[in-house]
Amino acid sequence: MRNISKRELDLLLNRDQKVFVKFYKMYAPKLVDHINCYVKNVEEAKDITEDIFVNFYKLSRTYDRNKSNIFTWLCAIGKNKAIDYLNKEYNDTIHEFDDKIYGVESKPNFMLLDLKEIMDEDDYNIMCLKYIEELTVKEVSVIMNVSERTIFRKLKIIEEIVKNYVEVNNNE
Repeated sequence: MRNISKRELDLLLNRDQKVFVKFYKMYAPKLVDHINCYVKNVEEAKDITEDIFVNFYKLSRTYDRNKSNIFTWLCAIGKNKAIDYLNKEYNDTIHEFDDKIYGVESKPNFMLLDLKEIMDEDDYNIMCLKYIEELTVKEVSVIMNVSERTIFRKLKIIEEIVKNYVEVNNNE
């Protein structure tokens, strides 16, 4: 991929529309691919890329041509936006999970003893620490002596177990 020239970069940063269109056509597809490596959803990657380009001039105030080329800078922004998206998705999932656990939809709470019988001991302990004791993921990771990433991964597994348990017991 050809880099944008120094002259074009100067024009771009001074809001030249023709150079911006060229810049967009040159870098947007590669940025979508880069972001998609994180979010694993092409449509979301396209949305994030569009957001970056729509806000390009506002974001460009943070660009320092002495530190990186423009595409490297765009990729760093894309990575950060992708992480923000994933964190939001994860938090939305956790809130749905909390609703099921605490019976917000006025369904009776499930029995923890039933879950203890069907869950791995570590998963059950993580669930209790996170949702009963209301500890943060960081606190749970310290107690369980595993990484925060492992706790996040196990919370996804726990969510599936609880979701299946709720579905089976709601049908009875």
